[in-house]
Amino acid sequence: MNILRVIPSMDPKMGGPCQGIRNSIPELAALGCNNEIVCLDDPAADYLTDELLTIHALGQGTGPWGRHPDLKPWLAEHLPRFDIVIIHGLWQYHSYAVTTVMQRLRKRLAAGTSATLAKRKKTESHSCSRLPRVFVMPHGMLDPWFQKDPSRRLKAYRNWAYWKLIERQTIEMADGMLFTCQKELELARKPFRPYRPRRELNVGYGVAPPPTETPAMRNAFLATCPELINPLTATMNRMAAGPSECQTISQRWKGGSHVSAVVSGGAAPVNSGAIELKGTELEIKPYLLFLSRIHPKKGIDLLINGYVDVALAQHTVRASMPDLVIAGPTDSTYASSMQLLASRRAEEARQRGASCAIHFSGMLTGDAKWGAFYGCEAFVLPSHQENFGIAVVEALACRKAVLISDQVNICDEISAAGAGIVRPTTATGVSEVLSLWLGMSDESRRRITDQTTACYQTHYQPRQAASQMLSALEGRT
Repeated sequence: MNILRVIPSMDPKMGGPCQGIRNSIPELAALGCNNEIVCLDDPAADYLTDELLTIHALGQGTGPWGRHPDLKPWLAEHLPRFDIVIIHGLWQYHSYAVTTVMQRLRKRLAAGTSATLAKRKKTESHSCSRLPRVFVMPHGMLDPWFQKDPSRRLKAYRNWAYWKLIERQTIEMADGMLFTCQKELELARKPFRPYRPRRELNVGYGVAPPPTETPAMRNAFLATCPELINPLTATMNRMAAGPSECQTISQRWKGGSHVSAVVSGGAAPVNSGAIELKGTELEIKPYLLFLSRIHPKKGIDLLINGYVDVALAQHTVRASMPDLVIAGPTDSTYASSMQLLASRRAEEARQRGASCAIHFSGMLTGDAKWGAFYGCEAFVLPSHQENFGIAVVEALACRKAVLISDQVNICDEISAAGAGIVRPTTATGVSEVLSLWLGMSDESRRRITDQTTACYQTHYQPRQAASQMLSALEGRT
């Protein structure tokens, strides 16, 4: 089976959909499926340089709609090579382009214009003799939250008009809708009318198991967040390049994110990516981890305020709080506002005698990301809306308890498995979930941690999800 994925961007900064594609394609390949991707990215983008998947990057689209003049011609030429087309996400030019090209090809097929087709070049001669089936995978973009949140009122009106004029045709034209979980499937029925998908299919979502933990992962993460190294007890072994002891960690600020370097024996600062931290004597402060996009829907303001409020409430009974690490891109106005909020609230706590610290590490990938997961006490995600939460599952796969909101669509499975704590996305709910975790005995925490692997293996194995998707695409479900 040949499958084409159509998506606006494969940039990891764009969040879950592109990561989900990267997780699923290797498993589908093992089941005999060939996958290709067409996207509107710059072919020279850094994140595509070492990409192992077959990606046709046509260039960046223009404007908020992401229009690109080459997408429709590319689709008209190449769609007939595929058995299945999956549109990933809605509300942008890519879904409109697939819909309009498929409508045109279907009209040609229905008209039976064989004489005209025979005159076309060979690559197009079969364009209407065999057309792919089309599926839409909305990735939570039909969640009612986007229409109900007060801060999105103008966007909600825009989406309603766009639905009436364009996007409902995408849904009605498609052979089926693919959802990552049952809750997403049910929520998608609520915000728009008419809503008439031909089929609704819960195909699940698989997340690749993490690589085995190594010291290099811890070192890569600490290079982004050296404040977690306990300055009173940390011992740094000699650098491999020379005999002098590592003397200090110098820190500077750049664009609101931590940039660190080791100064060794009076030599020039070493690039933070080259930091080498050796020895079991190194003591790392305990920390809670948020790792996701820094976006209003993620509830980061609630997390910062809840964390500091708990620190203030408990500072008379707790010697110290675990630090809070917020990992995600910091190059947005909203991220800057969250850094200012964190700085202001942390200073308030300090003045009132409470011990707490909030760090913005920037976006983490590769070893640094896995080092952050493996080293944390627990993972925190108080989202107002979360279609699936790949990072939540990655935390489970690393044997970490997850402290999440009831708006994370997989919260029911996690709660039933006892692999985390679930509370509402409110100021009270976030404070409660943090207080419950911090107040637990070591034995109670171990009981939750012991359930994380079973939860991951039962619900989120990539091979299982790939099999479900293949069954749906073949019409066996």
